[in-house]
Amino acid sequence: MDAFNLTALVSQTRFDDGVGHSVLRLDAIGLGGAYDLGGGASVKGGVVRLSGQEPGFAKDSDTAFDLGVAFTF
Repeated sequence: MDAFNLTALVSQTRFDDGVGHSVLRLDAIGLGGAYDLGGGASVKGGVVRLSGQEPGFAKDSDTAFDLGVAFTF
């Protein structure tokens, strides 16, 4: 796929209180893509699902996306 580029990501981060107790966990999974239009222009976009949880609390999550045109001069 000469003009198309696909990107994927997975991340998990844990924060502790300095004595080994977990205080926050953040997870992210995403998918992005770019299509070369030629002449230095391309369409780029992606979507990511973010979720976090503190011990004793309900899991919180959000989805974000971005789409745009990029130019190289």
